Amino acid sequence: MLGIFVLMLVALVVKGGIYISDLNRDVEVVAPEDTSSEVANKPEVPTEAETPEDSTVPVDPEEQTEPEPEKIYTVEELEDMKQMLFVFYFEKGQSDLNEESLEQLDILMEVLSAYPEEPIVIEGHVNGYPNFIQTEENLELSGERSQAITEFLMDRGIENSRITVYNFGSEVPYIRQSALQHQNDRVTVYFKNHFIKGDLNK
Repeated sequence: MLGIFVLMLVALVVKGGIYISDLNRDVEVVAPEDTSSEVANKPEVPTEAETPEDSTVPVDPEEQTEPEPEKIYTVEELEDMKQMLFVFYFEKGQSDLNEESLEQLDILMEVLSAYPEEPIVIEGHVNGYPNFIQTEENLELSGERSQAITEFLMDRGIENSRITVYNFGSEVPYIRQSALQHQNDRVTVYFKNHFIKGDLNK
């Protein structure tokens, strides 16, 4: 009788073990798939330390500053320019500075900056061809032209105390020939104490 009981107990344990094994197989945790091949194929992203030295980093345009222009004249050339007559031409009836005048003014500014104590004279002129008769309109226009040059220089730091202005209207023509008379629409600038190419000192 005892033997039969033992056999039944063994049978239950064996059957339970099989059932447990089957149950464990149903809930068996599946190991993650091998992703080593995917990792191998994925392009590597360099870290900060591995970033190539020649890699370009975008720069904010607002942070970029233009280098100061180099001086293009020697001391001797600037000294000679103090004896020059700077002439700025205008369109008929106009007092606006043109592109050529602006380029010339940059040169004048370089000389003025090299000799900050030197006084200058600015003269406004208008073409009065053919009879060169003075009129109120001519005087007014010559004043507007000399004022345009004066304001340009003062806006860039030239002190008003250095500047003497004369407005001649059409009284002092530069050219009397009909083909070149448009050159009378001008403003002249010179160093008061150094200009030697004419008797224009006041």
